[in-house]
Amino acid sequence: MVEIPDQRTARRIIGQLRSGVPQPEPAVIRFLHIGREKWLQGIQRDIDDACEADASTVRFLKGYYGDGKSHFLLMTMWLALQKKVVVSYVSVERSQIKAFDFELIWKAVIENLGTPESHGESEGIGGLLNRWCEEMADIGPALAGIDRLTRLEPNFRQAIRGFVRAYFEGTGTDIYLRWFQGDNLRPPGIGTRIDQRNSHFMMRSLSYFLKHIGYGGIMVLMDELELILDQTPRVRNSAYESLRQLVDNPLNLPGYIFIGAATPEMFTNQRGFSEYTALQQRAGLAFGLQRHDEPINYRSVVVDLERTPLNTSELVLIAENIRAIFGSAYACDASLLLPDGELSELVQYIEKGMADLSKPRMVVTTTVDILDKKQDDPGYDVLNRIPNDVRLVAERIQLQEQQRHRQIGA
Repeated sequence: MVEIPDQRTARRIIGQLRSGVPQPEPAVIRFLHIGREKWLQGIQRDIDDACEADASTVRFLKGYYGDGKSHFLLMTMWLALQKKVVVSYVSVERSQIKAFDFELIWKAVIENLGTPESHGESEGIGGLLNRWCEEMADIGPALAGIDRLTRLEPNFRQAIRGFVRAYFEGTGTDIYLRWFQGDNLRPPGIGTRIDQRNSHFMMRSLSYFLKHIGYGGIMVLMDELELILDQTPRVRNSAYESLRQLVDNPLNLPGYIFIGAATPEMFTNQRGFSEYTALQQRAGLAFGLQRHDEPINYRSVVVDLERTPLNTSELVLIAENIRAIFGSAYACDASLLLPDGELSELVQYIEKGMADLSKPRMVVTTTVDILDKKQDDPGYDVLNRIPNDVRLVAERIQLQEQQRHRQIGA
């Protein structure tokens, strides 16, 4: 049975599920997770290797819209946070896709850094550095520790030193934070900005620095990469080159994990990853796809969610979890609103009749929808209304999909 969140958290979860918004908080995702344990065990090994052996890993997550890619990424983030790994979750923005270049990606990665102390919520490098300086309490030990890190890129080291001095002297740290974010400026003593040419050395320096101040490593997650697919050749080329900067030579980045998520089209369409040979070769994507008649390799570069769909019992567990969370949210016995028999009938109906839509998403959305209706109307006839309820939810999801595709192509 699912761990039951407190009422405040439960209401937030149900509200997000009701609106169709994926869970944005790693600390919350564990209340909903079911299935794909072997894939997660593989990711857990990656995390352990990063923390204990300074190993680095690049993986790509493959699955259709609604199959749980964002959910899987957030669960991965939660596992990483348990091992004191700094995380950065970047969802490709539709409004920014036409300017998807290195500067945009780097800035998003740095601004979205989250730590165990922030429960994975984005606090950026500013929150991280401010807390470290506060814990150090004195400028001397802080600077001495930085000077002992011989593998830091010289400009990166100077920026850390400059931030420390500005913090303790109260002269303003903003110029250094902006430099870390990739802005084109030159703080005192720093000779260059962060750009594609030196990005690998800067990421390596960030990894070493995070290890130095007590973290296990860094995990960068990029979601909705399929938005690149329908852009112009110029935009696609810039986007793929920028991605390459994040996956190039990972063995030289201590404790670094990169996971990119996309729909299957990105792996098979000629405008997808295969269009940019340098990215495909460096990421290992050319060797990561497995035939469906082969045994699943859970250490593969490509985490293929298509090959591990949730079965009936797992879908029922998802609905039961949501029901329990709904009960916590509204201080009621939700099993009286949606008894086991009706819940099972709902899941079976979705499994048999929804071949073209994501079953997990249909189960989640319809379960919340029926619980809402039954709470408002105790006489609501669930069994007889299941076909109509499922149809209405399916139409809503299809409309959301159509709107999403129009936004991608806009």
